[in-house]
Amino acid sequence: IMQLLLSQTYLFDKTRIDSNVDFDKLVPLIEDVQFLKIKPLLGNNLYQEILTQSTPVATLTAANQILLDDYILPCMVRYFLADAVIPFKFNYTNIGITSKNSENSQQIESADIKDLTNYWRNKADEYGTLMQNFIRANVADYPAFETNEGLDQKKPDKNSYNLDIYLPDLYNNDLERI
Repeated sequence: IMQLLLSQTYLFDKTRIDSNVDFDKLVPLIEDVQFLKIKPLLGNNLYQEILTQSTPVATLTAANQILLDDYILPCMVRYFLADAVIPFKFNYTNIGITSKNSENSQQIESADIKDLTNYWRNKADEYGTLMQNFIRANVADYPAFETNEGLDQKKPDKNSYNLDIYLPDLYNNDLERI
């Protein structure tokens, strides 16, 4: 199992997730966010440094503690909330995929799911940008940020956000009418 930077206490304290939610079922989502979102923002070397210093036998440097508390964890929570919208709506069971239901609550519509996901993803992207700007402004404290070399190493993503580009399909357009 992957070492988690985001604890159950932090997640439940910083979100409106009910404390009766089974944290073990959230762990795979947290692992995805940590590995697929946070690691690319930090780059392999800084990510590994934070993980190594986050173990019970090690201690985070003061700079890495600030990075973790003020930037990484807030960013992780928002990416988690964006990625958790769909898994929170559905159950995978032996009879198939079912929608969760409760007597005291009402399911949100598909359009609301998309809006909620986009809301949290935009917030997470903003935190990711703030995190990278902070690291670059304090590069002397984070030399591991730009030291990734070799085929198995990944430098940090330049931006925390991704934009879709629309390229029209000219082959299917009726160009003779133009």
